[in-house]
Amino acid sequence: MIRLGLFFFFFAFSQYALGSTLSSSRVEPSSLEELSESKLLTFFKNKEILKQGDELILFSQTTFLPTHNEFYLESTLDGVKVDMMQSSESLWLSKFSAFSEVKEHLYSVNIFAMNKKEKNRTENALKQLKKELRLLKKALLVETDPARIEALEKEKAQKEAYRDSLEEALENLKVFVKTESFSFSVEQNTENGNFPYLTAISPGVGLNIGGGVLTLSGFNFLPNSIVKIGGVNASVLSESASSIQVISPTFATLGVKEVEVSYPVEQKNTVLKNSFTVTDQGILKNLRPVANAQTYVTAIHPVTNPVALDASTSYDENNPNELDYVWTVITAPNNSGVVPGSTLPNQPNPSVMPGKKGTYVFELRVRESSTSEHLESLPINIILEVTK
Repeated sequence: MIRLGLFFFFFAFSQYALGSTLSSSRVEPSSLEELSESKLLTFFKNKEILKQGDELILFSQTTFLPTHNEFYLESTLDGVKVDMMQSSESLWLSKFSAFSEVKEHLYSVNIFAMNKKEKNRTENALKQLKKELRLLKKALLVETDPARIEALEKEKAQKEAYRDSLEEALENLKVFVKTESFSFSVEQNTENGNFPYLTAISPGVGLNIGGGVLTLSGFNFLPNSIVKIGGVNASVLSESASSIQVISPTFATLGVKEVEVSYPVEQKNTVLKNSFTVTDQGILKNLRPVANAQTYVTAIHPVTNPVALDASTSYDENNPNELDYVWTVITAPNNSGVVPGSTLPNQPNPSVMPGKKGTYVFELRVRESSTSEHLESLPINIILEVTK
């Protein structure tokens, strides 16, 4: 008698629950249109400047209009689904471990609306159904009568089918509203020795037909480097921790290209933007000069004598030995006596006196001094590391 009563209760309850999902359970069209035309999210991150090795938390602040709907967010990073946590009524977040690649990322959030009333009714039905299934499974563990076991198995199969239907109905209550996105970039980390760092390519100009030997300078290069110039693979001839030689590939277009050295297994890379110019034979005679220097210099603190920087291997194929050297301080420790934005003397071997330990970054450009064009090289960076 008890089992019969439970069966009728379950049958009526399930029909009520299933029926409720079929009636007026969708978001009203007018409400959906209003939502889709509104800005619903404000994005911000825990760090203004994100560098290689940094962990990231992305926040999505909701600005939903008051409606009878409940909202769900699903996010992707570069097209791959990622988890979101709701930390408050209007704040969602996604946490990411350390980024190692210098690149642009796209974080997208899909926004769904769901009728609150129908969602609650369906969830309550599912909760009750799952409870009944747990009781049935316990009963089957101790039941010994074959006829009762058969009846319980049949009832269990029916309820599992109802459960699957309710879960599908709950999913179908979600109505897609819109997608909003946020892009951010990961920058080169010059202070952490765990990452490769490309500082120069020489020569900085090559023919579109390719074939020339190019030397990439830097530090922390790894084995099995993959080199791309303007997105085109360049064959590696030799490599060490500070230098890579490649054969210039064939290019379909002329102009200034970026150079990338990457390591897919380690998920690390380094990018030198606007560092290589592709030209053709007709304009090869107008080559710009090439800045070349010792790109990584070390010193021990306290420094008692000025530290010399060396760019004596810079050159201009059109006008040898007629170069101006434009040195600019990019970064330096606070109160070190070296001021970011200041310049060094116009010479290939200027000296600096670093007053504190830390990382100093200098930019070098060389410029034709005797021609009317005053062609200028692409910039390169020089790192001075002062340690104890």
